[in-house]
Amino acid sequence: MKPIKGLVPVSVWLMAAMLLYFIYTVHFDTIMTFAFSGYHYFMVLAIGLLGFLIAMGVVFKNDIMSVIGGIGITLVALTLIFIDGFSLAKLQQEFVFVVLGIYFAARGRS
Repeated sequence: MKPIKGLVPVSVWLMAAMLLYFIYTVHFDTIMTFAFSGYHYFMVLAIGLLGFLIAMGVVFKNDIMSVIGGIGITLVALTLIFIDGFSLAKLQQEFVFVVLGIYFAARGRS
């Protein structure tokens, strides 16, 4: 059976929407604390902004926005996994951002 190529644009939109939803569910409480005292807040804020950049790259059909956002979110999520010692809980929480970031860095919006 052949793959349905016409569903690729829809799946990219859904992945961008899923990324924003995961950012909301995992990091929204941290972002809304406005605790500018630690590096963790700024890294979580960067994930939020880079996720928004990816979503805007998909909406406006701009590959460079999606690629830059993907590279950035991958690097920040990897940093969050390893920065205060590795734990399985942090890996489970941030790994989805690493995977989606690599996808958008490799494919852009297409």
